[in-house]
Amino acid sequence: MVVAARELLRQPWDIAVLPTGEVMVWSWTPDGFYLDAYDANLAILWTRDLGHRSAGMSVDGNGLVWALDNAGASAYSDEGELKTRIEAPSIPGMEVSALELVDGDFVFAYRHVEGSLPDNPALVRVTPSGAVLWSTRLTTETITFTGDPYAREVAGRFSVSTWKCGFRAGTLCRSGDMLLAVYADMPRSGIGVGYALSLTTGALSYVTKYGPINNVAAGSAGSFLVGYMGYGIFETISYSRAGNEQNKWASQGYYVLEGDDVRVIELDNRRSLPRLARLKSDGTVVTGDLLEGYYTSEPYLRSDGMLFFAREGLLNAVADLRIDYRTSLKPPAVDGAFFHTRIVSGRNGAFATYSANRIPPKGSGPIGHVSGLVRLAI
Repeated sequence: MVVAARELLRQPWDIAVLPTGEVMVWSWTPDGFYLDAYDANLAILWTRDLGHRSAGMSVDGNGLVWALDNAGASAYSDEGELKTRIEAPSIPGMEVSALELVDGDFVFAYRHVEGSLPDNPALVRVTPSGAVLWSTRLTTETITFTGDPYAREVAGRFSVSTWKCGFRAGTLCRSGDMLLAVYADMPRSGIGVGYALSLTTGALSYVTKYGPINNVAAGSAGSFLVGYMGYGIFETISYSRAGNEQNKWASQGYYVLEGDDVRVIELDNRRSLPRLARLKSDGTVVTGDLLEGYYTSEPYLRSDGMLFFAREGLLNAVADLRIDYRTSLKPPAVDGAFFHTRIVSGRNGAFATYSANRIPPKGSGPIGHVSGLVRLAI
């Protein structure tokens, strides 16, 4: 249930909770990006203007908030104090677009600066002192696409000249001593590829199947789940640490892993109805309740196995593959598509965000945009 709620002045793009209880929201307006801190009652504590080149937010094991930008990352304390700054190594024609915090170090992923000549994308691992442990350039092979004839035609119309990393959450995904970096041709064809690298040496281990990669998740012992959606494809492939295709399922979405058990909150842009699902070791898919709508938050898994996620303005509580209950997150007079970031939990409860359109009574004014932050008792 909703314990507290407030409207936000800016559109939320990500959310996190610090060990000390503060709720961090990375938000956007046409004026640029901001880092906002709220207390348990959703009162604003402080805000920092991050400018137009901000590229994300991460929280390290010490409770510092790292605000990523196109040249490096800045760390802020729970009181909003700038603690330190890490400059990413400069690569001509490229800019930082994603960050993975790895055992106190920083792995920066680079994409092409808009308008620059194409070149191989890069990943660099840097220590807190700025020393480069390794630097890797990735090949930019021409994307080929097999399967649906329409997909081949679309892929042929869009030449690959700009790779963008960091387009989706999960673009950098760690599993043990391996890192999966997904680069996608966005916002054109949406076709992408995942590169699996050693976090120790930066050496490329393997490249995933090309296609419209939508979601990824870390398995055990350096393995990964890679979900493909679009151009008639709707599937998940399991890759071993060595890059072998271990299994394949006709399902994809947000993955929830508990040991060897894999549940999926399906995301499907086809006309079929998505469901809650379980991926079995024999390649079959066990389906559960139907899901309404499409726009979905990243889920939160409670210690007892209950699963929570927001979808189209509703909080869904899931037991196994069954929706136990739904609670509305919608404020009054708000309609249209609801967009969510993720559900996070901390010492003061769970929190979620939403963005939507406010539809006024007929003839009373224009459609407005509304964003909000809610505290949940779950």
